[in-house]
Amino acid sequence: MSTIILDFLHEDPGLKLLFPDATYYSFVQNPQNVAAYPSIIPSQEIEQIEFSAATSNAAPPPAPLPTIMVIAPLYKCCYMWNGRSNPQFRANIYEYFRIFIHIISNYQFENILFFDTHAYQYDPNCIFQYYHMKNLAEKITFFKRNYANNIVYMENVFPFPYIGCGNGNAAAPCVIDLLQQFIKLRKDGNYKLPDRNRLFFSGKPMTKNDPVYGTATDCVEKLQKIKNTVGEYLVYREKMPDAAAYKTELSRSNFCLCLSEYCGAPTRRMFEILSAGSLLMCEISPEGRFMWNFGEEDFYAEMYFENETDLFAKLNLLGGKTRNYYMCLQKQNTIVDTYMNKKALRIYIKRCVDKIARKNGNIGGAGAAAAPPTPV
Repeated sequence: MSTIILDFLHEDPGLKLLFPDATYYSFVQNPQNVAAYPSIIPSQEIEQIEFSAATSNAAPPPAPLPTIMVIAPLYKCCYMWNGRSNPQFRANIYEYFRIFIHIISNYQFENILFFDTHAYQYDPNCIFQYYHMKNLAEKITFFKRNYANNIVYMENVFPFPYIGCGNGNAAAPCVIDLLQQFIKLRKDGNYKLPDRNRLFFSGKPMTKNDPVYGTATDCVEKLQKIKNTVGEYLVYREKMPDAAAYKTELSRSNFCLCLSEYCGAPTRRMFEILSAGSLLMCEISPEGRFMWNFGEEDFYAEMYFENETDLFAKLNLLGGKTRNYYMCLQKQNTIVDTYMNKKALRIYIKRCVDKIARKNGNIGGAGAAAAPPTPV
């Protein structure tokens, strides 16, 4: 029996690209991802997961059990947060969550992986604890899109920023696919260095405020401060004529700007810049930032900035000294080649899962757990 991918909202085909032999399911079909990946449309026959699991569990002798990988914005399954009603709670996603809990509570799986696509920084275990399913959560390996370095997570949570960063446009590749395209471009010798000495930004900056979670982001103000500081060096286009023109402008710009949104979560723009081969200038909070999947190694510190003054200083350092700029760019491209290719990502996921399996002392067996209560 093959590995199962259960993508609640058909949100991100990236895992199917990493694990092409997996059987792909979803509760719905996303028209944008249907257009982007017509050859990997997920099945909506969710009952087949339970039937297959029951068949494997009943086989004498027991057949090898599958791994189940779940893709979902876990925060939207929680109807209370900080003692208040969660405005992002979605009843349909919660019902999908209940079905998932039913399946893993009643059938044995070799491994249970949960890829949490939500942009907030919480530990996924806390939502399972809220629903009195702590023991069940301990059997799950969580991969968090926004794994922040200022939060203490349980040992079963690992960073994985490559999931859930779609832009909602038809025929737009997911970020894992974007990265593979760039890696192949460099491997084939077709990569061209940026040739326009400028800081480029395209898109409509947003203002977000969530008083229940406790976060506020004003990218409109941040962009204005940067514009006031760096002047005409910033080239801003609110809207590009098409995706091809956007990619061309990214790839030709020495620097591309990525503003921090949603508690500093990795955004699609960040991966568009990385896959264009321009130098990423990424805003981070001094209080903490998201983590990558490559441990102690990181991009050079000059690529991260805290505010418009810090950005201006680093642009002067890199823009005025060609050697410094190309050192940063080469380090960035090498990291993408080394840690963001499909093989490396598969190995990383397997190592994380193996670590939790060793910690638990056995494989499989989520154990019985009650379904979460129905929201009032």
